[in-house]
Amino acid sequence: MKKRLLNWSIIIGITTILAIGIPRTISNEAEGLSSPEEEKKVEQLEGDFRKWSLRPLDKFMVQSY
Repeated sequence: MKKRLLNWSIIIGITTILAIGIPRTISNEAEGLSSPEEEKKVEQLEGDFRKWSLRPLDKFMVQSY
């Protein structure tokens, strides 16, 4: 009985450690992939897209006014 309880405790412990450790490891590695140059490029692309996508809406609102 004690051996069975010990085995289940080990299995539950290992599963818990893996369930907590794997996502933390993956998220830490993903943060290192973005560099300041990439972040600036993404911000520039987002700004350009906003300007491009809002231009037709602005024209429509001015014409309808």
